[in-house]
Amino acid sequence: IGLITAVVVHAAQIGWVASSGVDGPSCGARSAPCATFQQAYNNTAVGGVVKAADAGEFGSLTIAHTITIDGSGLAEIIVSGMVTAIAIQAGLSDQVTIQDLSINVTGIGIGISASQPTQVHLSNVTITGTPIEGVLAYAGGGVPGGVLTVDHLMVTGGATSGVLVDGFGGSIRDSTISGA
Repeated sequence: IGLITAVVVHAAQIGWVASSGVDGPSCGARSAPCATFQQAYNNTAVGGVVKAADAGEFGSLTIAHTITIDGSGLAEIIVSGMVTAIAIQAGLSDQVTIQDLSINVTGIGIGISASQPTQVHLSNVTITGTPIEGVLAYAGGGVPGGVLTVDHLMVTGGATSGVLVDGFGGSIRDSTISGA
């Protein structure tokens, strides 16, 4: 008779990234941080927070559920070419917060995109470089209902549009868009 062992993995409420982090299915604890936002997001519970422990570049990210990404004023995402730094594909009932983060886009990529109606809050986010769009909030198929709330956004460089919104309501305040 064989013995069957079940292992239950519980996602953490706070996932960490650090410059010394290593990606894997169990990274994300403060004592064993991930190397990328994507892996920390994958290992963090819905509704949790992914935080940067130190300064570093932590890669692009696709978001499909409620989460807070907190760069702690230290983290950066650098993308090149026709790439989106943060692609938000969450649903209408989801809330995505991006805060205290720098994004550098070279080429004709996008800083942050929300392609489905969802609730997105950006706070203290800087997008530099040459993005085609700094922030793109587009409810695909013209389905309205998304909410984009922006506080202290800075988009500089060669963006065609600093912020392009279609099918989203919301507000933008205390923000700077230059070079667009």
